[in-house]
Amino acid sequence: MTFAESEVRHMDAYSHLLDVLGITDDFEQVTEEPAIKERIEYLDEYLEKSESDDEREYVMSILLFSTFVQHVSLFSQFLIMT
Repeated sequence: MTFAESEVRHMDAYSHLLDVLGITDDFEQVTEEPAIKERIEYLDEYLEKSESDDEREYVMSILLFSTFVQHVSLFSQFLIMT
C-alpha cells in the first residue's frame, strides 16, 4: 500500500461518514470561513513547493504538511470529541 492509496481510502471513508451523518453541505461550507480559508491558502502555497528542485523548499513543504495537516488539524478533531 502506498501513501497515496492510504489517502484515497481516508478521503472515501470521511466522505461516506459525512454522507451518513448528513453534514456534507456543512463540511463543504466550512472552507469559506475566513480562518479556514486563510489556512488552506497558506498550506497550498507550501504544497506547491513540494515539487520544487530546491531541497530546502521541498523539505519545508513536507514538514509543514506533516506537522500542521496530519497532526494539528487531524488529531485536534479527535481531541474535540473527547
